[in-house]
Amino acid sequence: MNEPNRLARARRRESGRSLREKELPSVADHAMAVDDAETVAAALKRLDPADRELVDLKIYGDLTFREIAYLIKMPQGTVATRYRRALHKLRGWLARQLR
Repeated sequence: MNEPNRLARARRRESGRSLREKELPSVADHAMAVDDAETVAAALKRLDPADRELVDLKIYGDLTFREIAYLIKMPQGTVATRYRRALHKLRGWLARQLR
């Protein structure tokens, strides 16, 4: 059997699997994800509003440091530094909360 036919047959087998054969998240997984999201939201609230804005624009707004710098009228290097410091604070708080 040649390689393209074998690959095509494997793809058909994979796409033909029933939904119950595929791994689905459990209710416990969903509850844990919700709890983690609430913990992250609480940690974000602890940030200084200006730092929270940077994190929001970078992560949720999907903006570059250059775009953020333009929006908030701040040097790009300063934006990047403040963003990294904010993430460092978040990691510290989250590490303590998720122990």
